[in-house]
Amino acid sequence: MENCNKRKPNIKFVCAVEGNTEALYIKWLADVINKMQEADYRCSIPEPKLGLNLSKARRNISTGDYYFAIADRETYNDENKFKMLIEKLKPSEGERDITFEFGYSNISFELWLLLHKMDFAIPLAKQSSYLEYINKVFGTSFETLEKYKSEANFQKILSKLTIVDVKSAIKRAEKIQEKNVINGFQLQKYCGVEYFNENPSLSLHKIIEKILNECLG
Repeated sequence: MENCNKRKPNIKFVCAVEGNTEALYIKWLADVINKMQEADYRCSIPEPKLGLNLSKARRNISTGDYYFAIADRETYNDENKFKMLIEKLKPSEGERDITFEFGYSNISFELWLLLHKMDFAIPLAKQSSYLEYINKVFGTSFETLEKYKSEANFQKILSKLTIVDVKSAIKRAEKIQEKNVINGFQLQKYCGVEYFNENPSLSLHKIIEKILNECLG
């Protein structure tokens, strides 16, 4: 029997990401969407470009495409460096027909991952501090971030997620941002990108929500 997904039109999302776990997550999400009978469109994500290399990512961009960049704020603690990254990634004036979204996690992608399973509003000082919570919610016992981030181990983490978890993560991320507003934190705006300097905060969920909305309707 022919797979009905083959008859669905494609929507292409070009992604530039910092690390392999982010790339694996994006590819996992596309695979989950493409297995859903209720999806209106097939999610097409070319191999995510690692290292936020703008020139490599843009080789796959065409007029009308969606272009997403994902970064950890931890890597750019200096705000000027963070702003320089935004400038580097933002489409040029000649790329007006490209839908661009910049998604950050403060301090790291592990915050987004935890939100699939739990509310999380603890300001952690370093990325490795997330490991304790990851082991707890996913029932794992990784001794180091390196072991958790190995492709085989991270795929096991992904196997424990569902599309329902993804939608829950979006709602929890929105709660974090709403709480930041209630607490009186200043929402920064630079080159059309909005972000909080406070930890935790994130905007990665906006990219994921955009993918879901476009493919699932």
